[in-house]
Amino acid sequence: MLTSDLLIRFVTYAVITCEYAMAHDYPNGLVAILDYRDVNLIDLLAFSTRHFTLLQQCLTILKEGYGMRLKGLHVLTTSKATDALVTFAKQLLPEKLAGRLHVHRDIDTLYNFVPKEILPSDLGGDATSLSELQETFINELFSKEHKEWMEEGNRATINLSKKPKDYFSDDYISISGSFRTLTVDNFLCRHSTCDESNQENEFFYSCTMEIKVIEKLPTDGYLKFNQDQLNIVRKICNMEDPGRMKQGAEILRDWLQKQEYFNKKDYSDTFYEQMLVFTKGSVERAKSRYEKHCTLKTIWPQYFIPTDVNSFRKDFQLYQSVLLPDVTEEGCRVSLSRFSDDVTLTADLFTRFTKFIVSICEYAIAHDYPNGFVIILDHRSINLLELIAFCTRHFTLLQHCITIILEGYGMRVKAIHVVTPSKAADALVTFLKPLLTAKVASRIHVHRDVETLFAHVAKKMLPVELGGEAPSLIEMQENFLQALCTKEHEEWMKEAQRATINESKKSQDFNNDSIGMPGSFRSLNVD
Repeated sequence: MLTSDLLIRFVTYAVITCEYAMAHDYPNGLVAILDYRDVNLIDLLAFSTRHFTLLQQCLTILKEGYGMRLKGLHVLTTSKATDALVTFAKQLLPEKLAGRLHVHRDIDTLYNFVPKEILPSDLGGDATSLSELQETFINELFSKEHKEWMEEGNRATINLSKKPKDYFSDDYISISGSFRTLTVDNFLCRHSTCDESNQENEFFYSCTMEIKVIEKLPTDGYLKFNQDQLNIVRKICNMEDPGRMKQGAEILRDWLQKQEYFNKKDYSDTFYEQMLVFTKGSVERAKSRYEKHCTLKTIWPQYFIPTDVNSFRKDFQLYQSVLLPDVTEEGCRVSLSRFSDDVTLTADLFTRFTKFIVSICEYAIAHDYPNGFVIILDHRSINLLELIAFCTRHFTLLQHCITIILEGYGMRVKAIHVVTPSKAADALVTFLKPLLTAKVASRIHVHRDVETLFAHVAKKMLPVELGGEAPSLIEMQENFLQALCTKEHEEWMKEAQRATINESKKSQDFNNDSIGMPGSFRSLNVD
């Protein structure tokens, strides 16, 4: 039965084989023969589709990692699904190699490319059986000479601190993961007569515990979810197969453990999955997001110091900011903020507002599973001209807040709805757009009254202050505050503060440019 674990072991064995070829062979390229006569091609195609990344890694290692020049690829099968296999394979292969793919319905046509005298008897050849060839080859791989070669081969890595960052990334070779700890014994003991003590050794990929993916979303917390939220979000992330989500989470975890400059690496399994959800299933974006997250906590610590959430209560007379309990039909979480009509905007108030936003974002990372976020800004009670003037005077504070939300926490903003009857709405939008990406800026909607808002967010989930059917915003704020005041979340916030960067272990390119923010804010005193 085909499993991801079996394929990974096969890739490991392919690596050991390639190392042997590098050490001992002198070929004019390679010819690969795939004997699929006893394999159900439909099952093989289904498996390959589910585990496309693993298959891609195998091919990348052979072609890019070891530079194997394939002169021919011969598939031996009698299946009617051959054409589907060829179509699938060509998506993975460069055009030149795809042109060298040959399918053989019977063995006789294979002899036109590979002499019968060198093929094993299993393929109608004159050589010894395949099992005997395999045993002889394994004995070669077990030789002291090859073991020493493999041990030396493990040293062929890159010192990340001395390598230009722009040229060293998984994108550079289109592959994630690592084979740094590969040993011959760990793999070959599974295929030989090793004693039982050796058989207890796991091959390199299983050196850490497998991640357990989320099986069911909670139903008893503050945040509610659609009935099929888990599957909907995973499908949008192109990770509807739990195995693929598990693999992505494990790659992310293993990468994080190898980065010496992160001060916090101990996370639950669900954290890695939710990181992937927030980055729409992209492992590379999740890596970048976590690095930006830790960078912001390092250079702007004033926003991330754990604060007694109850201390924000007096501010709630001036503003309210909550995550609505329910999600939209598309599975999006809705964030609602509004300032009261008697608020006097000050730098100190806005800094405290940003710190509360941090608490909200941390709660979302810990408990939410959204298909992005919809932001509602209820500005009906505030003078927009005064708001624009304040933001102009304290541009840096606003820039910090937006950067923390979009870059630090990676909130995928699906829409921003500004509710205001003010004629200065256009000026506000013009002011905000330079602070946002072009994609997010294009998603700003201005509503002169709440009626047009209902076309985007269901009336039943909005508070009564916005003409909705849900409880009042004040009641929602209190319920949300209770969720933020739990011992569980307080402990989460204390631990989250550790997610910073040790600058002494980070390469010299650690600066504000890494988060897309020019200048320096290290000495900023917001007071």
